[in-house]
Amino acid sequence: MLIKALIAAVLCTTVHAKEVSAIPTKLVASIDEWKGRSYRVELAASGSINYFDALSRARPILIRVPPERWRSFRRHLDAAKVWSWRREYMDLGVADGTSWDFAVVYADRKISSKGLNAYPSKKQFQQFCTALQELTGGKPFE
Repeated sequence: MLIKALIAAVLCTTVHAKEVSAIPTKLVASIDEWKGRSYRVELAASGSINYFDALSRARPILIRVPPERWRSFRRHLDAAKVWSWRREYMDLGVADGTSWDFAVVYADRKISSKGLNAYPSKKQFQQFCTALQELTGGKPFE
């Protein structure tokens, strides 16, 4: 009987830990085109995010993110294989262009990566951008 109670306690703790880790402890992502679009997403209090669109020159938009959207975001990051991205991607042969930056920290994983006119695979980077668009409720991030 004691063994069953211990197993149940461990299972409940494991499930609870997975739910808690759905929201990262840090999230910052930005993409900037030279003389073009510029977007930034930052984790705010209580699992909300601040969304910035530099061209609109507006104040950041506070977006409340439901738990399921956070879980979906994590699944998208896993599918995009962000955990294996290099720290830096650079193509110095292109003048101006696009720069991007991404950092996220979960209890079990973290990544910090950035680029200037260079990216991980096109498919992975598109999955990453789509994940951020879905997290923000459809706001642009491209």
